Amino acid sequence: MGDNGKEAEEAAVGAAKRTASGGTPDEVTLKSGIILKCRGVPPYVQREVLASITVPEIPKVRNEQQDRDEENPNDPEYAKAVAAYDLRVAEAGDNLYLLSGTRPKLIPDGVCTPEDDAWIEDLAANLIAIGEPLTIEREKERLRYLHWVKYYALSSSAELLLVIATVGRLSGVTEEDVASAAEGFPGGKGRGVDNAPAAKRPDGKSGDKPAAKTRRASGRSRRT
Repeated sequence: MGDNGKEAEEAAVGAAKRTASGGTPDEVTLKSGIILKCRGVPPYVQREVLASITVPEIPKVRNEQQDRDEENPNDPEYAKAVAAYDLRVAEAGDNLYLLSGTRPKLIPDGVCTPEDDAWIEDLAANLIAIGEPLTIEREKERLRYLHWVKYYALSSSAELLLVIATVGRLSGVTEEDVASAAEGFPGGKGRGVDNAPAAKRPDGKSGDKPAAKTRRASGRSRRT
């Protein structure tokens, strides 16, 4: 496990210890000083989100000797479809937890709020400079907040895991599941946490996804 993975695992363990010791298990303080208030996400909401993602169908090949069609999970195109499914499930889980499971409790002076434009302009300029344009929602309040958390407030995969783990725990995810999720963060990669230890692929294996990229921006800010 790389340094980032170790950091993420330690963050998850620390969150679990705070919960067990009666600390502040429903709040996460980020490196920037932003404090996110966390809450559980109803299980049926999670199920609806996951159910909306189409599971890849295993292709079949003809077995002429036995005169029947057989599933072929080793098909290269199926492997690509499973990888894409893994990513969609993990991203959907992360987005749901960040959007429905967090609210900003405190935004320090000098740190951009979701309503500020400085963080959007800085992020857009950086991504355009490296040839990766990204559309940030400006008009829809909740989506703008989601983008603020993902692309500005969170500064590391360890912070992402800590927030996801905290919301997951409040949603009924066990400490063992949190530790299992931490193993999905080696080398800066992350995995969403839902009602299972990890998103499951159609063939029963778990899948990882890259952690959300982050950018910091300077500008005016307000307390919530």
